[in-house]
Parts: sequence; structure tokens; C-alpha cells
Amino acid sequence: MSIGNSDNTLWVIPSNLNDYDIHSAFDEFERLDWHYSNSIKNVKIGDIVYIYVSKPECAIRYKCEVTKINIPYLEIDDRKYNKKLETTGKTYFEMKLIKKFDADLLTLDLLRKNGVKKNIQGPQRLHKETIEFVERNENR
Repeated sequence: MSIGNSDNTLWVIPSNLNDYDIHSAFDEFERLDWHYSNSIKNVKIGDIVYIYVSKPECAIRYKCEVTKINIPYLEIDDRKYNKKLETTGKTYFEMKLIKKFDADLLTLDLLRKNGVKKNIQGPQRLHKETIEFVERNENR
């Protein structure tokens, strides 16, 4: 699947290691449930989600594909990696891991030079310039 598929939206969502140990979660699971927020309420099956790991890494580390939406409860028990986040009363979508990236490949500094205008503090859609940069570099 090309990440430039016009039928699907490409998202970037942040993950804070102080709240959730995403590295260990993806070491154990191929799929993760992620809670909806207002910024990503329109996610659909087939969308691509890049996960940006905040400080100290400040880089996109994972590429995932949305495989389920509107899940009323956690189906994947990853609570041991969840350090602070509340999990009750939320709706989730499921993502399947497609690829892991080295921490120095898609850094915030490089993303800013290629279309990202603000800090990645919440879910956001990727713009054309950033998509093209990611496509050129994700297979290195």
C-alpha cells in the first residue's frame, strides 16, 4: 500500500513515554488500541497513522494502519505499558504495526524542514510536503 493513497488519510499522533511505553507495547503486540480524541475522530479503516514519540526522542518511530474503528472498550490488554492514561469511558480504534523506524530517521527537526509547522502535541493530518518527505525516507 502506498502511503500516498488518496482514499486514506495520513495522520501523525504523539506518544509520550512518560504516559505509555509504546516501544515495549509494540515489542509484545502487533496491534494496539488507541483512544479517539476530537482531532482524530474521523479516522477510518485503511488510514495510515504515524506515531511520533515525544521527548527525549522527538521522532516518528512507527507506521501503522487502522484496522478497526469505534471499539467501545479495550480489546488488547496493554495496561502494563500504560503509566498514566485513563482507559475507562473511551472509544478506541485499532492499529496494526507496519513498520518501525530508527530514532534518527524522521526527527522533528527534519519534519519541520519538510512541512510540519508546529509541535506534534496532538493528532494531526500530514500535509503533502511532509508526506513526500516521509515517502522518500521511510525505506532507508
